[in-house]
Amino acid sequence: MVASGAEVGRITQGERVFREGDEAKSAFVIRSGSIDIVGYGPDGEERLLNRLGRGEVFGEMALLDQTRRSASAVAREETELFVITREELVTLLQHEPRMALWLLGLSSHRLRVVTRLISQMQEAHEVNLKILAGQEAERRRIGRDIHDGVAQSFADLILRLQSAIQFLDRDPEQARSTLAELEDGLRDTLEKIRELVANLFPRELRQAGLVGVIEQFIDRVAVSDQLLVSFSHQGVDDELPAALEATICCIVQEALNNVKKHAAATEARIELKRVGTGVELAIEDNGCGFDPDGLTAEHPTRSTYGLLSMQERAKLAGGDMEVDSRIGTGTKLRFVIPVQASRTQEVD
Repeated sequence: MVASGAEVGRITQGERVFREGDEAKSAFVIRSGSIDIVGYGPDGEERLLNRLGRGEVFGEMALLDQTRRSASAVAREETELFVITREELVTLLQHEPRMALWLLGLSSHRLRVVTRLISQMQEAHEVNLKILAGQEAERRRIGRDIHDGVAQSFADLILRLQSAIQFLDRDPEQARSTLAELEDGLRDTLEKIRELVANLFPRELRQAGLVGVIEQFIDRVAVSDQLLVSFSHQGVDDELPAALEATICCIVQEALNNVKKHAAATEARIELKRVGTGVELAIEDNGCGFDPDGLTAEHPTRSTYGLLSMQERAKLAGGDMEVDSRIGTGTKLRFVIPVQASRTQEVD
């Protein structure tokens, strides 16, 4: 179906047949070798749009439309091409109706391929933006944890130290008592720092797994805080994506810490299970409850920092948090996080 007078061109590996923006004067049929059609993504980086082999045609869309090239063509290897000028192509279309139908079908197919690839490039760009937004949200969350926990503790310890210094000369006994309290406060703050570091990515996950880590944390809570915690799980014994396991582990720890600090509860219940393509986590307590309308990022309080932290963790993993609470009736938190979205995080 190639014009008898079509020119045969030979190009070497890496040589460009045409560049994006060039005037379309010819179409090409690959006689041997292969050609890459490349464009530019939103980040300005060159991306592969299509890969063509022997017998395939390229460059005809811009030629027929009499527009400039919208992509570049580069030889993957030493390649031979039939070069068809606009005049030759018009003659073919006039005298060979089958050629017109063939080119129309080929152009329609290629347009669908390019459209799909462009869509994939845009989706990849959006994923990168979400990752960056998630990293920024995580930095804000860590900053809030430090401000609400460690920074507040150090501010209190500094005041105690100043008080002890004032008592040194006039009341040594009071100074010793204050210093003893200061030592206890420093130990507590050190424990908070260790907990903050551990929450970034619990090392125990690699040894004990998600269920094992949650059970270990529940045991520690039961011993130190006299809080009775029950834990049930279903369908999560198999390994989940590392990012998702870390998210769930940190949410459970933050939730139980919230119960200990603010709920005045005696019992809590944790349920973790696979639901469809995601994971559902529910944490319920019999504490004092609260008004969920006060849960706002614009005006956070000490009692809502933990809830906002859990909410941001769930969002970063592509999930949602639901809060069911009323004053005097306890609190139930429910998280649904898709497994696939959590895998996307690990691209970073």
